[in-house]
Amino acid sequence: MHHHLEENLNSIEQTINILNNAQIKKSFVIYCPQIVAHGRFGSLLSSLLADENYDIEHNDVLLSPESAEDLLAYRKADLVFSFAPVNSRSIVCTRFMKLAMLLACSKDHPRLGDSATIEELSQEKFTLMRSQENGIKEFQLQSNILLPERNVCFRSDSLLSIMNIIGVSDLIGFVPTILFERYKDHLNLKSISLPFAIPQVDVYMLYNRSALNSSVFTQFIEKIEVE
Repeated sequence: MHHHLEENLNSIEQTINILNNAQIKKSFVIYCPQIVAHGRFGSLLSSLLADENYDIEHNDVLLSPESAEDLLAYRKADLVFSFAPVNSRSIVCTRFMKLAMLLACSKDHPRLGDSATIEELSQEKFTLMRSQENGIKEFQLQSNILLPERNVCFRSDSLLSIMNIIGVSDLIGFVPTILFERYKDHLNLKSISLPFAIPQVDVYMLYNRSALNSSVFTQFIEKIEVE
């Protein structure tokens, strides 16, 4: 039933786009993690809004109870940025960027300097990003392999809350480099050099294939890809 409904919606949308091109909307609903909005995506939106007459509504995909696939299938989003790819004939899915991660602690941490060994880290208490996103779960799985002795004592679905608590306590945790560079001075943070490479997090861009029937949407996507 879900598949047939999606096909019907695609057919209706395609017909409207072809027969009524003059009324194609220039507003876009985008679901994107706040992490990504601080980096390449934020710069991209600034450029698009300056050059074109776009009306953009942004929602945090991490706070949505619906999956990226459902957001697109039920036309609640025109464009979704997700930490996990979607394999569907009706959805275009491409890698948008890679998020670099680092381990952060307070500049005033009583035990840790600019670098730390695995043994030293095993004595510390960690923060953890709470999320149902498969990409975040995969990062946590990989970091658990690298640091199997982690003692997690603070969990949150807000990265800014995690960074705040790290800056005012002895806790340490993995945070996106983009956010660290922006807030490190305000939140009293420093990075810790590790004896291993920290996994990166993939960010994927997804949209309905049928949306390419809209010349306005196609131009919007082309601008994103150029940026």
